[in-house]
Amino acid sequence: TALAKAPRRGGAAAAAAAAVAAEASVGYVDVHCHLTHRAFEGPAGQDAAVARARAAGLSRVVVNGMEPRSNRDVLALCARHQDVLRPALGIYPLNACANQIDSAEFMSRLAGMALPEAFDVAEELAFIEEAAASGSLAAIGEAGMDKMYGFNDRLFGAQEEVLRELCRIARRHSLPIILHTRGAEAKVFEVLQEERVELADFHCFMGGIQLLY
Repeated sequence: TALAKAPRRGGAAAAAAAAVAAEASVGYVDVHCHLTHRAFEGPAGQDAAVARARAAGLSRVVVNGMEPRSNRDVLALCARHQDVLRPALGIYPLNACANQIDSAEFMSRLAGMALPEAFDVAEELAFIEEAAASGSLAAIGEAGMDKMYGFNDRLFGAQEEVLRELCRIARRHSLPIILHTRGAEAKVFEVLQEERVELADFHCFMGGIQLLY
């Protein structure tokens, strides 16, 4: 995990960071996982994974959403395990540009990968904003930009637009944003700086170390 270089914290961001640090002080925290993935084979598999996390000494696990279905599944799962799980809702880069994808071009470039389902992005952003405003989220994410999926300007631009909106939600509610970047690290840093993001965690970072300084 790489941490974004950010301006000096103050006000609400400092308070949010202090609250996260205080809550996390009791033990280890996994800040990025996908317990709603089909590999866990539904609620029974999810619950078993949470039991293993408890037994291993994890005090908190942040479960990330990626699109409408998984965002709602994350909330339901975290509601079942409020002692250890914390929800993060977001829109993954592939899903962020789903409405702009040409299916034939996608399949020719990314053979074997399932075509993402299109959805109303504005409606989902409003859903995430409402959840953030309720105080129920630990973070915004998963979010970011990915050149493998954003293989033309139209798709890459759609990813950037969604990322900026998620950054704004995170800032409005003093939440960290959990980021996925691949081949887009410099652009994501530019977006973070322009949107004045102060709390960011890169769960996937493939850029050079010079970008961190």
